Amino acid sequence: MSFRDVDKELYDITIVGGGPVGLFATFYSGIRNMKTKLIEALPHLGGQLST
Repeated sequence: MSFRDVDKELYDITIVGGGPVGLFATFYSGIRNMKTKLIEALPHLGGQLST
């Protein structure tokens, strides 16, 4: 990965993990009108809920 590939936007909050808590944190930050970035390593969200 080069420096050019890095996302240059600024976010109020960055959430690592798209499990139940990460999804709720993303939802709640949206309610608070925060610009949010969610980072998930897997191709699907939900964590253990999706198994």
